[in-house]
Amino acid sequence: MVVFSTVLLAIDNPLDDPNSRKQVLLTSLDYFTTTIFSLESIIKIVVLGLLFNGKRSYLRIPWNILDFLVVLVSLFSYLPLGTDLQFYKSMRLLRILRPLRMIQRNKGLKLAIKSLVNVVPAVINLLFISVINLGLLAVLGLNIFKGTFFTCDMTNIPISQQTQIRNMWDC
Repeated sequence: MVVFSTVLLAIDNPLDDPNSRKQVLLTSLDYFTTTIFSLESIIKIVVLGLLFNGKRSYLRIPWNILDFLVVLVSLFSYLPLGTDLQFYKSMRLLRILRPLRMIQRNKGLKLAIKSLVNVVPAVINLLFISVINLGLLAVLGLNIFKGTFFTCDMTNIPISQQTQIRNMWDC
């Protein structure tokens, strides 16, 4: 269902006419996938307990929290709030989080995502050090060169045009 939902999201085009046959079909199939995902979450909540049923409760597992948020966003996007609300339209864009549900089912992908999350602080430290070094080199370059690259070589320019160029470029 996750792969099917991802394919539906790839086919969807926000510039298409909302009353076209394609959009009506995609919307109904999106309702179907949202219903399936909602039923899956409800069944997991009934089996595991919502929060206070021990360490294996539904909302105590981070991947289930992600699943639950994706389902809530999908359900919220279908509330009849009116189509003129900008916030409502942006919530429909969050349906692209559905492929993240695949992470929970694939151990290798789960390990890769955990590794990426664990490496973020080191990357931020490296970025900070790089910015400091580039700033120091920029200040050093300004002090060393001080406009020495700004010269006007007018040996090949006719004398009649040199005064015009000197006035224009401050040579």
